[in-house]
Amino acid sequence: MTHDTDGPSLPHITDATARQVVPPKVDPDPMDAVERPTFRGLVAIAEFRALIIGFLLHLASGTVATLAISVLVYERTHSALLSAISLASSYLPHIIGAVLLLSLADRLPARRGLTFVSFVQVLTLGVVVLGVLPVGAILLVILLGGVAQPIGTAIRSAALPDILGSGAQYVLGRAVVNMTSYSAQALGFAVGGVFVATVGTHGALWMATAVSLVVIGVNWFGLKNRPARATATGSALRQTWKTNGFLLRTRAIRGLLLSLWLPLTLAGGAEALFVPFAARHGSTSLASAFFWAITAGNFAGDLLVGRLVSPARQARLSFPLALLLAAPLICFVAQPPVIIAVGLCFVSAIGASYHLGLQHRFLDVVPLQVRAQAFGLIYSGIPALQGIMFTLAGAVVAVGTPSGVIALFGLASGISTVALASHIHAKSKT
Repeated sequence: MTHDTDGPSLPHITDATARQVVPPKVDPDPMDAVERPTFRGLVAIAEFRALIIGFLLHLASGTVATLAISVLVYERTHSALLSAISLASSYLPHIIGAVLLLSLADRLPARRGLTFVSFVQVLTLGVVVLGVLPVGAILLVILLGGVAQPIGTAIRSAALPDILGSGAQYVLGRAVVNMTSYSAQALGFAVGGVFVATVGTHGALWMATAVSLVVIGVNWFGLKNRPARATATGSALRQTWKTNGFLLRTRAIRGLLLSLWLPLTLAGGAEALFVPFAARHGSTSLASAFFWAITAGNFAGDLLVGRLVSPARQARLSFPLALLLAAPLICFVAQPPVIIAVGLCFVSAIGASYHLGLQHRFLDVVPLQVRAQAFGLIYSGIPALQGIMFTLAGAVVAVGTPSGVIALFGLASGISTVALASHIHAKSKT
């Protein structure tokens, strides 16, 4: 008995095809052959504009809700642990969604799928904002509602090349999506803090719910009614496992996945030590400067690399940029003063733009019918591994100093980059 009855009978999910998938070759730099895309040109595309506006509002409202719920839980319980668990609840659903439901991202048309994810967010926040649930039930509702979010991330990532194509416009569009993510989170925390302070947690949650309703309209009326990539037959669970297995056992895809995951999340583990590092250098309030430096560096890296560097050069710069992610963190071994340490974090975060070149190559190597699930696997793996790195960093610092452990995670990130060099390095045609 074959597994074809468990889902769409796609030839690309066979071992034979898995062996045929090879890393894409990078053509000579095409900068002189085509006009470089611009931000103005992207914004002029109505569907792309709707995708970005919907994403910005969706993420900002989710960030406001996360902050408000964390404060709400603490106000009710006075438990720092439960408040932290409410924040961590934004990580675990990514794992659940990736393991159980990610194949739905290819089975659902983009417009319908993103509208469904926003509706789930509205329903989740609406239940919480009524104020009738105990804390345990609130955490459970948030966890269950969050399972749909990885599906939305996967659909959005796969819809981008549908709208922009797979060339230079896609790469710049991918950078815009990343910058939108950084901006939305910063905006969400800033606005959320103001709303919690002025109108309370329930007022902030009502605002987040209202914005999520707006996102439903943006997605439904702003996106084209494109068909789904895969036929919706068989069990979504079985198809998710089957496709994840194909992606992970295909060497070219697995190598790119590890390259997209490990250097970034190992370097990200250092963020768990910013508060104790700041405490040793004056005040825990200084930690906010480190987080803003990371956000600003991420934004600057994607802006500069995405706008000024061609796709071919981005691919060739992936390896040095990944090393740049690690090198400034290693310098923490010298226990730099706060102002220098913040600058090191900013420079390190610029290196995260190595993702742009790798994601373009990932787009080329992944079969079209599982594109959404493949990108969903990237963006589910990152928060899952990030949570593990945060926990590991907290455990290691018990036997070391914050600066020493930050340097250790930077070193680990650099080692992973060197170990994965054959996948991170772009291979040019001969």
